[in-house]
Amino acid sequence: MGIELRHRANRIAEPLGRSPVAGGRLRPAALYCTEFPAGNFGTPVSVRSVGVGRLDKRPAAAKNEGVSSLNPKVLAELRALEVGSPGLLSELITLFLREAANHLAGLRTSFQERDARAFERGAHTLKGSSGNLGAQAMSRLCGDLQNVGRAADWDRAAELMSRLEEEFRTVKEDLERERSGP
Repeated sequence: MGIELRHRANRIAEPLGRSPVAGGRLRPAALYCTEFPAGNFGTPVSVRSVGVGRLDKRPAAAKNEGVSSLNPKVLAELRALEVGSPGLLSELITLFLREAANHLAGLRTSFQERDARAFERGAHTLKGSSGNLGAQAMSRLCGDLQNVGRAADWDRAAELMSRLEEEFRTVKEDLERERSGP
């Protein structure tokens, strides 16, 4: 997640005495609510009670087929944060699209230079930021790319990079539609 995005999210939550950002990652609203007393958010809930699960560890090819590019629950949680700051989701989408394009360019460069360490780091960063906005298939592909970078498997990286580029185009279209509203 970019530093602009972190600062913006923290400014919104600060008056409420809560921080939606932990370890550089935007927390889903369900996690955001579990760590604090009821306050402005009603009764505290546990992560299990709202059905938030662990990341699916199956390879991207097996799990991305039939998966929508954006998780509507994540978008709904981000929309809920707009109560105190109208336009937040639109701003997050703008920042994500700009940063994701830069990270993709960095991945392409590290792929061409066969720099496994930079490739792995770039895939890791893009995995987190795409997951924060609910781009689940894209996040999973990036997780696979991170593993491929660690192994320096450039043949597999070439295959996954083309799939990532295609998925990013889909995510970009969907997020732009989301930003422009119904």
